Amino acid sequence: MHVPLAPAVLMSALLTTVVGPQPTMGLPSAQFVRDIAREAGGSSSAAHGAIGAIHYSAHSKIPRNSDNPKDFWKRALSLGKHMQTYANFLFRNATEGAEPAAAAQIQNVSDTVHGLVTYSEKLKTSIEHVRGAAFDDIQLSISQNFTELLQELHEQLPLSFKSLTRAERVGNVSMVLQKVEATFVSLSIQHGVSEKQLKSHLDPILEQAKEVVVTLGDVAEQHPELFETLAIAGAMLIIPESWFLRPLFMVFGMSPEGPVEGSIVAWAQGRFFGAYIPEGSWFSQLQRAGMTVGRRSLPKTIVKIIGWAVVGLFGLGVAIFLAM
Repeated sequence: MHVPLAPAVLMSALLTTVVGPQPTMGLPSAQFVRDIAREAGGSSSAAHGAIGAIHYSAHSKIPRNSDNPKDFWKRALSLGKHMQTYANFLFRNATEGAEPAAAAQIQNVSDTVHGLVTYSEKLKTSIEHVRGAAFDDIQLSISQNFTELLQELHEQLPLSFKSLTRAERVGNVSMVLQKVEATFVSLSIQHGVSEKQLKSHLDPILEQAKEVVVTLGDVAEQHPELFETLAIAGAMLIIPESWFLRPLFMVFGMSPEGPVEGSIVAWAQGRFFGAYIPEGSWFSQLQRAGMTVGRRSLPKTIVKIIGWAVVGLFGLGVAIFLAM
């Protein structure tokens, strides 16, 4: 086949630039063509394998066959920092397009929960430094005692079907947090931790917890379409300090155990927020969080592999064209 000089020179230059100089005068050897084909095939296989590995990594983190509420936290912990990354994404996404007042509420919840995690970490460190205090035993006692407190509140407080004012929400939350404080201080003293040592860290935690719950109640009333997302995102952010914040927020219904009809957690959601988180929403968001695993490393790895595959296939096409 006769190839015009200018295109031939251009293609040879392109081929030299892409795959390096060859010991031929523009007509590649059969071995070179086979090498290009082999490299292209290998790159394609590598790209496919890398994509498959990331797909497997994401899905293997979150088994699909278990929606037991008790499994939510275990599976959330397995995601590590990805859980917080996804929660921050939910907050940012909710802020976009929100009216200024709603955006301010969203930012307030996000900032306050981040502060709660920091204060809870300091509280944990303080407890761990107490000689003779067994942190694991304290953690177990917190879970048991706060569950009992939720049961007690359920028996004492009827579910209100009327909309609560902000002042009423503040009163309800303050009353509950007083009980939380008394319960936590009592059980901690039993484990050798002084009340003075606790309160320096506990007071800001309870104050910020009140801010989160009351603000979420405001959101549920004023922007009900945002409540579910913000409540779940807030619960996701507390994962690093779930030893205390998980049972604390469970008392207010921020837990995947609801809203099974008649459940105590569903009662708490209705009592403190006047809204419910639909069944399955927790695990739906958990699954989406799992799908983000490895996504940040995807571009550099996959683009490089696919880039070499494209270069190889382009070189093969040019080589075949020149060989004709």
